[in-house]
Amino acid sequence: MKMSESEAKRKWIKENTIIFSIKLMKRTEEDIINFLDRKGEEGIPRGTIFKAAIREYMKNHPDE
Repeated sequence: MKMSESEAKRKWIKENTIIFSIKLMKRTEEDIINFLDRKGEEGIPRGTIFKAAIREYMKNHPDE
């Protein structure tokens, strides 16, 4: 974290956020990587894409 972030902000982030990590294989998941790169060039963050995709999946697969 940046040195300029306040202790209160660091505490809030620790208490209210979770970080997930994903590993993509360059050869077998190149389509996903390319899609995320294109969206990034459009100014859409990867996290936004992942969250939208998960919400769409939840909506279309409510029993899973």
